Amino acid sequence: MAIESRRHPTESREAGRAPIDVSIESKASSGHPDRNEDAALGDANRLAGEKETPPVLHTSDAAADLEAIRQAAEQEEKTADDLKSKGIYGTLDGVSGRGSNGSGLVASRLASGKIAEIMSHMPADANAERARRSIDAAMKAAHQKVAEYKKDRPDLQEMATTADVIKLIDNGDGTFDAAYGHCGDSRIYVMDGESGQIRCETVDDGYAGQVLRDGKINREQYDQVMNAPDMDSLPKELKVFYKYRNVVTDVIGMENEGKEPRITTGVIKVKKGDKILISSDGIHDNLTQQQIADILRAGGSMADVAAAAAKVADSGEGRAKPDDITGSLIEIGAAAPEKKGGKPGSERGEPTAEQLGQWQKEVEGAGAEIARLEGLKKTAGSLEPGRRIQPGQVTAKDMEMIRQLGGIEGIDQRLRDWKAYSLGREYQLAKHDMEEKRQEVGMSLEQIKAEVEKQKKIVDWQKQVANVARSKGPGNPVLAGASMQALASVEERMRLSQESAADILKQAETTAAESRRKIAALEAVIGSEVQLSKIADEWRQVEEQRRADHLKAEEQRQQASRQEVHRAFEQKTAADQPIVEQRRAATEPKQGPAAGKPDPLARLKGWFSKKRP
Repeated sequence: MAIESRRHPTESREAGRAPIDVSIESKASSGHPDRNEDAALGDANRLAGEKETPPVLHTSDAAADLEAIRQAAEQEEKTADDLKSKGIYGTLDGVSGRGSNGSGLVASRLASGKIAEIMSHMPADANAERARRSIDAAMKAAHQKVAEYKKDRPDLQEMATTADVIKLIDNGDGTFDAAYGHCGDSRIYVMDGESGQIRCETVDDGYAGQVLRDGKINREQYDQVMNAPDMDSLPKELKVFYKYRNVVTDVIGMENEGKEPRITTGVIKVKKGDKILISSDGIHDNLTQQQIADILRAGGSMADVAAAAAKVADSGEGRAKPDDITGSLIEIGAAAPEKKGGKPGSERGEPTAEQLGQWQKEVEGAGAEIARLEGLKKTAGSLEPGRRIQPGQVTAKDMEMIRQLGGIEGIDQRLRDWKAYSLGREYQLAKHDMEEKRQEVGMSLEQIKAEVEKQKKIVDWQKQVANVARSKGPGNPVLAGASMQALASVEERMRLSQESAADILKQAETTAAESRRKIAALEAVIGSEVQLSKIADEWRQVEEQRRADHLKAEEQRQQASRQEVHRAFEQKTAADQPIVEQRRAATEPKQGPAAGKPDPLARLKGWFSKKRP
């Protein structure tokens, strides 16, 4: 099959941002001449091609499987432009298992459709950590989708898919954060635009990757195994790892010893001029990392990389492995225009006061439009056959609008659109409100810290009082009593400090409650696979963790303070004990020979003390 070059240029609409050029290449191998079980996320050519010529499957219910693929493709088609505009890319490699009945294609299409659906809901201005969590949630949902689909199908039990997904976040200064998720043996490579050095950011979820994680080999040995031209070029102790390097243990849709697959997520730092390659094993099993780097350094495209891999696969020599070949090459523009000045708060998608005001107006305008459409819908219902129309009930303007919208069905569609638009804006406003509440909690925590520092100073002063009292000795009951009172005062003030901290945290929680309720209501209305409740859950977890961490730290500080005071008191008491004993010995009457009683050994002592001639 000939390889076509498919490029999807994506340029940021804001000044100062580096342009991104993405090209996708995909072809079926000699192993699957009638289908390609790989998938690039949102690949328009693949979606159009499979719609025109459905793939060939040999499963027990091919018709049902093709329908499932079609539905997943529809979901991808709806979100393809949205994914590209948000900088979301990915590669999946279907696994059919023994028999090669085409079930791997079903797995990769179901997973790509689910990932596309969930990632399309992610806000365009999401930061790297939010993007990382969204990718993790999307890949877990894809796993559940594939596992559920094959549950009652014996012929699909071995079907699964790898998945590598990236979301690029433009920092506006020529640098990017690339949040990623990885499962299986597809890979993510990054080539530095300045040095030309290439590195693999992921570790295969297979036999070789597991022995690396177990510490049986190091990363250098792992890379040596994965990039060896053949087994004979390796030392004896590494040959066994080369033999099983293609054994995969964790993939989407397949559990490993009763456990869900390992999904690795993270954030990669890249800059303008760098290149990111997301490849299926059809590329990197046939080409070494050095060979890939040589092609990219020479200015090669994704088509050049795929052609080189196909050439090796067809040769049957060295690393040759017939397999589907799919990859996405993301090239970050080497030059960016001069950045224009912006309004405060416009960086990284943070809304300005003007934007917030505009959003609020849009919500109000949407409400008015929804009310108008509801009235039109009611009017259109009165025009149904058999219903009598009262004079003046329907104006010519309303009749024309109903006709343009296509009757009740068209009005319902317009209502859904306006409600979705309104809910989207309400969600953005609620999210901003939640961020403000976070800042309020942060201020409350600063108040707590100030209170703790104040209590520390009081504790230090009380310690000084206690030390002065003890230094005068236990012979002075007034000072000794003052020392114990000081210790009691320390403990009381520490208790009050803890209660104060708890009260401030309680107030912070109360101030955030309204925002949480609002977001919860929006989540219930919007409802989607992305489960917007994760935002509220994240907020609750952060808030609870902060409260727990602070109370734990406060308790530890109190305990340490009490122990320190007690220890100092005991040390001082022990140091004073000899002085006390001396004073007691000086004031008590003497006993024994010193009191005038006869000493029975006196004569013997005198005899020995006399000098002899």
